[in-house]
Amino acid sequence: MSSVKFLALLALAFSSAAQAVPWTDWLQADTLGASDGNRVAGRLGSGSRAVEVLYRGPTSFVQLEGRVSTDYWTEFSPRPYGVTGRPTGSDLIAISGGSDARLTLSFSRPVRDPYLAIVSLGQPGAVVRYEFGQTPTLVSSGVGYWGGCADCLRVNGNTIVGREGHGVVQFLGTFTQLSWTAPDFEYWHGFTVGMVPEPHALALAAAGLAGLLLWRRPDRTRLPEP
Repeated sequence: MSSVKFLALLALAFSSAAQAVPWTDWLQADTLGASDGNRVAGRLGSGSRAVEVLYRGPTSFVQLEGRVSTDYWTEFSPRPYGVTGRPTGSDLIAISGGSDARLTLSFSRPVRDPYLAIVSLGQPGAVVRYEFGQTPTLVSSGVGYWGGCADCLRVNGNTIVGREGHGVVQFLGTFTQLSWTAPDFEYWHGFTVGMVPEPHALALAAAGLAGLLLWRRPDRTRLPEP
């Protein structure tokens, strides 16, 4: 394998690993239906670095890991979750908003630069907002399960604004909690939370390709057959 090909594959591996965002597996809830004060517990990541996640706040409905449910994370072009990779499974927390109730996501240990994936925030003729206590940065917006467009999800200061918004935002920094309100009522819109992959994912990708290069390299100590 030439050095050029190896470097190209290494760059591709780093890119792929960087995009492999782990998303929360939502595992249990006080109720799977509508509630003014639900608690939903999940796990983010795996092994010794796993983070326990707890959502507190109102819900319209909840979809848990391992249960048969509609996959609302389906995406079309332009891809709303193309930068991070779409949330795995069909897990999500759905809310309706329309009050000053505070919604919180708490982490069992500090999480660096967490992501929030969003499905169907608002409608083409009805803007819906998430007003955060932290500052989000828009990562991607596109066409999801219910439609949308490339700029149907936007960020204005600490506020996420959606008009059939499907996409991902990121909170730069280290957090043990994210909190927001959803003052505008809509039938429902959903979300889940993810985090930046652990650095060892990149190291494993590099090590794997280095091994591949050594395996493919010809043995130059042997003379050619006559």
